[in-house]
Amino acid sequence: MGNGGSPKARVRDPPGQPNVRLGCSPTAPYLEGMQTFVDLAGSSGATYRFHRVVDHDNLPAIAGNFIYVRGEGRELVVICCGTDETLLNAAQQWPKAVKTSGAEAMFVRLNVSRKTRGEEHADIVLLQRPKMIVAAEFHQTA
Repeated sequence: MGNGGSPKARVRDPPGQPNVRLGCSPTAPYLEGMQTFVDLAGSSGATYRFHRVVDHDNLPAIAGNFIYVRGEGRELVVICCGTDETLLNAAQQWPKAVKTSGAEAMFVRLNVSRKTRGEEHADIVLLQRPKMIVAAEFHQTA
């Protein structure tokens, strides 16, 4: 359990396949060795590739999904999972996530189709169970 009795949203490995593949050297510390992407599994078994955003002022204006993460050794903890009609809004909850949950990196996935964004968001949230969920376009913010 995390702070306040909430479940800790950790990456889990389904039987027979890794849940997340980090784009980094296997011997490097999580954030120092991280390159540009993570592959994140959803509850359906599908894998979704997210690309790291270092400059939050230059987020793409296209629609998509986003996650905030924290590294714990080689383990990836998903702090926030969100979707929006423009990824320019993906940084709105960033300060809160850093302050309350220790978020260390943001990743985005470009996804123009509203239907696909919603399905992928739901699939990821179901498995990862992040502390923060941002989906204003689907009337869901927690």
